[in-house]
Amino acid sequence: MGALRSLIICFAVFSKIPMPYIDWEKKDMKYIFCFLPLVGAVMGALFIGLHLLAQRFNVPETAFGIISFAVAMLLVNGGIHMDGFMDTIDALSSHKSRDDKIRILDDPHTGAFAIIYAIFYVLIIAYILGTVDNLAEAVYMAIVFVFARALVGIVAMSEDLSKESGMLYTFVSSANKFVTAVICVVWLIASISVMEILAPVRSIITLGVVFIFVMLFQNMNRKNFGGISGDLMGFFICVVEFICFVIMGLGDFIC
Repeated sequence: MGALRSLIICFAVFSKIPMPYIDWEKKDMKYIFCFLPLVGAVMGALFIGLHLLAQRFNVPETAFGIISFAVAMLLVNGGIHMDGFMDTIDALSSHKSRDDKIRILDDPHTGAFAIIYAIFYVLIIAYILGTVDNLAEAVYMAIVFVFARALVGIVAMSEDLSKESGMLYTFVSSANKFVTAVICVVWLIASISVMEILAPVRSIITLGVVFIFVMLFQNMNRKNFGGISGDLMGFFICVVEFICFVIMGLGDFIC
């Protein structure tokens, strides 16, 4: 029962999929991050469905890219991770003290750098998604949503938090970290296995680049924020997805 309630809370927070109302108690939050990759699986399944429809009705690449980004990446999760991406860009671009950067993460206003980076991000991702022309590529892209969320679950369980308040602190402090880490590792191995089967060379390159990013991300967190937060988790997911999509999109030039 506790796992089911964790699933409901996970989908209620990290997606816009309607969930039954329940009271949030600490004991019900033990396994929230175990189900975060499942949100990615729903996004991926939706993307595959959109791809099949686009192929069936000969939807132009540009239109498909825009629609798939809007539906699979924004409509399902409500843009919660993109919000974190933009807040983090604003904080890093401020070049202020650690305390000021943490305050900027909580600031509801959006700065110019966040808007510029968000536009760049959307244009690149929408273009790459629009170039997907076969089912194998569509499945690979779909698995990326799972991969990114499994990886961020592991990071959330292993990194210090930037503050002892907020939604992420509530979830992490309530989590069964060992069980969550093990399940996220299982999700991660499963997603990597599928990626390796579908695109061996590109997936190896992707894993190498993502590994470098994780190292840089951890250093950035500790230096600029003193740990992770919900916004930084959103930033992490967005960048990992960006890396995976770009390398897959450049596949013809890489291998």
